[in-house]
Amino acid sequence: MTTYSNPILKGFRPDPSIIRVGNDYYLVVSSFEYFPGLPIYRSTNLVEWSQIGYVLNRTSQLDIVAPRPSSGLFAPTIRYHDGVFYVICTLMNNGGNFIVTAADPAGPWSDPIWIAGAEGIDPSLFFGDDGRCYYVGNGSPDEPLYDGHRTIWLQEITPRDGRLIGHKAVIVNGGTDITKKPIWIEGPHIYKREGRYILVAAEGGTGEQHSEVVFRTDENASIWGPYEPYSGNPIISNRDVTDSGENPITCTGHADLVETSDGELWAVLLGCRPYAPTFENWYNTGRETFLVPMAWRNGWPVTRDGSARVKHSYDLPSIAVPVELGGLQDANGYFDDFGSETLGHEWYAIGRSPEIDGWLDLSSQPGKLRIQPRVDCLGTLGNPAFIGYRQRDLAFEATARITLPEVAGPAQYGMAVQQNNTTFLAIMARITDGGLVVTVERKCPDELPEIIASAIIPNLTLDLRIAADGRDYNFAISTDGAHFKELASSIDGSILSTRYTGGFVGAMIGLYAVGEGDGNSAMGVDWFSYRPL
Repeated sequence: MTTYSNPILKGFRPDPSIIRVGNDYYLVVSSFEYFPGLPIYRSTNLVEWSQIGYVLNRTSQLDIVAPRPSSGLFAPTIRYHDGVFYVICTLMNNGGNFIVTAADPAGPWSDPIWIAGAEGIDPSLFFGDDGRCYYVGNGSPDEPLYDGHRTIWLQEITPRDGRLIGHKAVIVNGGTDITKKPIWIEGPHIYKREGRYILVAAEGGTGEQHSEVVFRTDENASIWGPYEPYSGNPIISNRDVTDSGENPITCTGHADLVETSDGELWAVLLGCRPYAPTFENWYNTGRETFLVPMAWRNGWPVTRDGSARVKHSYDLPSIAVPVELGGLQDANGYFDDFGSETLGHEWYAIGRSPEIDGWLDLSSQPGKLRIQPRVDCLGTLGNPAFIGYRQRDLAFEATARITLPEVAGPAQYGMAVQQNNTTFLAIMARITDGGLVVTVERKCPDELPEIIASAIIPNLTLDLRIAADGRDYNFAISTDGAHFKELASSIDGSILSTRYTGGFVGAMIGLYAVGEGDGNSAMGVDWFSYRPL
């Protein structure tokens, strides 16, 4: 195989940042309100990635109580200098901008080093030839001229203690042309090439008008600029996609550049795959990670084929030709029999570690996951007993085998697809005076959960299945492990799109228990499977 397909990392994995160290590539993405935070991946060829851990996986690093929708960790940047790996990031509503460090990108990473006086979001680091380090970030001007008016600012920093020093300067005001009132200049990264400083940044917001633009200094100018915009901006954007063609790509931008060992230039960036006509931009998989071949032309980084539009397929990097692509992350789906005493990298909780409240157990019954119900519910601000797995495909099937406790209080157990803590679709089982009941439920913002289907079941062990094709979601159960009965079909899943809810995250398929319980009221989970359709 001599081509690869985008996205290279499917499902909710936005704002990618990348570095090369020797022949290895490391990539980190945003995780917002989920724990652990900032998943980190390794590759040797830019297209096959394996997750090696998380940057923030301890409660001393990250503990968000009752997170707001799409709060938490925004837009990390990973860099390497003098034997040390650095990640700089923003923790929204919970502390601001910080740096963590590690000798090994698989961890352990340090506790956050908070940066006093670092306003705004999307911080990045640049290490100069003289060993000095610079903070470059997004912020609000003192007197905004219009809604969405932002600046890119620069200041020297000592990265091991997070201390900003010297003067602070605005190096881009508004964007490429402030007379046209550009919005949301953000996600800045600085590089140096042939005596010039190159600044790439996102512009236009993270929706359909998203784009990537570039600025540079004159030769032998200082890092402080001035920075001139490229006349051919934007260098990357799918904002001109207005038809309803098959499998469109939208919202492309927020890029980071990397050069391979043989001199090829590449960009990782975010993009979306709508399942409805492009101009409507409905998608449930969130913002995903794409890879685009780039080149230096006349001192500017541009796409190799000269088109700003991101495509579904490109020729493989020269370092990867030919490959079987058998190692592509999640290419063949996922199966977890919970045979380990720790959760796999694929799982997330909401806001904080399950260890804090003790609702998740993998050790008391080896080979079975046990989830103790909590009173915190999906669809509310809280930290529910929920572990989620990204929806990674427009069409998929997820199945779990669960066992209800013989003695249970007023509790529900099952599987849900949630967009954020306002919206979900779920298939839930509970023990009632009339027997065992399974319900399919829908929760929309500012509304109570609505039961849209129900069934009586004969035993405590059953398989739950959620399948989707675009916006249509189907819910089924099996009580014999072989034959499934559909409870609800073609349920409108567009409520799981950010176009409906707002925010920045993608849908998560999760195992979930809610209610009052004790040590005897845990749900058992034998296995979970996910496969693309």
